Amino acid sequence: MGVLGRYMIRTVLGYTALVMIVLLALGALFMFIGQQDDIGVGNYTATQALLFVALNLPSYLFQLLPVAALIGSLLGLGNLARGSELVVMRAAGVSTLRFCGWLGAAGLILAVLMVGLGEFVAPPLEKYARQLKVFSKNSQFSFAGNRGAWLRDGDTIISVQQQSAGSTYGGVQVFRFDGERRLLSVGRAESARVDEENRWQLEGLVETRFGNNRTEVGRSPLYPLRSTLSADLLGLAVVEPESLGVRDLRAYIAHLERNDLGRICRGGTVEVDEFMTIETYATVHHIVSNVRGVLRDYVTPGQAIAAVFPGGTITGCPKVRCMGLLAGLEGEP
Repeated sequence: MGVLGRYMIRTVLGYTALVMIVLLALGALFMFIGQQDDIGVGNYTATQALLFVALNLPSYLFQLLPVAALIGSLLGLGNLARGSELVVMRAAGVSTLRFCGWLGAAGLILAVLMVGLGEFVAPPLEKYARQLKVFSKNSQFSFAGNRGAWLRDGDTIISVQQQSAGSTYGGVQVFRFDGERRLLSVGRAESARVDEENRWQLEGLVETRFGNNRTEVGRSPLYPLRSTLSADLLGLAVVEPESLGVRDLRAYIAHLERNDLGRICRGGTVEVDEFMTIETYATVHHIVSNVRGVLRDYVTPGQAIAAVFPGGTITGCPKVRCMGLLAGLEGEP
């Protein structure tokens, strides 16, 4: 690549960086303003709020980079045109195709930067920022877990394995203990909702209570749970799909497919025999993962189709929970 090519690429990247600095400055300002209501809650200080904003800037950069690249390219080319530099280049014999090649090289550099931010930089920093903020605001709770959340609130321990929406959770288990740390009951709910006042509603709760030499099993379609745990604290270990990198997102989709097949297949037979294989078609490259298992003897073809519908490898949605949310929103078939 010659001097003119490097000059044009440098111009486009320079103006893109300038636009990105302006957008990041505005985003950081508004993000810090949004933290004002949380400053002073627990041990969350203004210094920690500034650190929280700084840790979220790579994620903000990842989201705005395409817009900044477009505006920066227009500004850079406009500046070259205003100074008649493009006319001089054309008069020197530079073809339109070569111009496009130089711009494509600049776009490739920005694409590599975007992939690096979205896959390796932004997700861990965003997760650490959430942990910093929530731990500072909720220092009175005990927390453990990496892929799932285990939290202690007094004599109650709550385990959450999945997050379907901002304040909606799946795979919820509740363990109650007495003052002498003896287990009183174990409950599992299909899902749980937490409102803005931290009031819990467990849906489809099945609870086993332990008494003197006996156990009792109770079922409740909707059960209110008293707890001061917030949705922010629960969301720490249960990462939302939009915060995941491509590889982690594919692993999450394969996990959802594996759970669906686990309800209709024999134990120990569900496996991922193909993971993130790239299949090439006429107009698209598609990343494919394949999950298979051996059906149980009593499962009918209709039950098998219902268990894997809609296709999770395309949408990535938790099927049972997704259809339940849609039913609640629509109110009718």
